[in-house]
Amino acid sequence: TEERILRAIKSHEKVEDVTILTMEDASGNVKGEGFMSALVILKVEAIVDGESKTYSWVVKSMPRDPNRAMMSMKLKADEREVNFFGNLLPKLKDFLSSKDASGLLPNFCSVPYSAWT
Repeated sequence: TEERILRAIKSHEKVEDVTILTMEDASGNVKGEGFMSALVILKVEAIVDGESKTYSWVVKSMPRDPNRAMMSMKLKADEREVNFFGNLLPKLKDFLSSKDASGLLPNFCSVPYSAWT
């Protein structure tokens, strides 16, 4: 929803002054549908602290199929992923940096925002 994307931008940019101008599903007709989640390519244009910005994000959400959604909820798959990318991975990166061993961690894609609701 627009409210969640607004929260994501505020968290990513660490500001409160955000206005979403447009939000467009850039996936076309091909939407990612996995067993445990749905993927959508989202293009967002926003004014952030008076500056125009564009975001191209992949949004992962609960599957639309009720049976798959229930399975995902029972296994807490998304909740575990959010904890990994939002809590564990940043702490692990900080720890390895403090030991001058950042090279031990493989490259992960950037995760500007993660939430479990």
